[in-house]
Amino acid sequence: LANGALAAVHLFIVALKMAHVDAILLQTILKDLTKFSGSQQQHVNDWLLTINQKFDACELTEPQHRKWAVAFLSDEALKWYTRQLIKFETWNDLQNALRDNFPSAPE
Repeated sequence: LANGALAAVHLFIVALKMAHVDAILLQTILKDLTKFSGSQQQHVNDWLLTINQKFDACELTEPQHRKWAVAFLSDEALKWYTRQLIKFETWNDLQNALRDNFPSAPE
């Protein structure tokens, strides 16, 4: 192979290794993430703080935050989400709607 082609192959291999490391990191960070059920025992603000910290550590984009957060909804929260006729434009919109629909009890 010519030097240019060899360099391109090397960069491709490095990119594959980095993607694999990123996938492992994402899996490790998200494996302990508690699903939000919407129960009164869970505090939506605490859950949102945790999920935002984990998503930021994974360097997820804002649209990815919204997409992945849905995977961490369960029970009443997931039922509520699936009943929404209007899908949320932004992660911020979804967070605000979760806070409105599942208010944390005062401590």
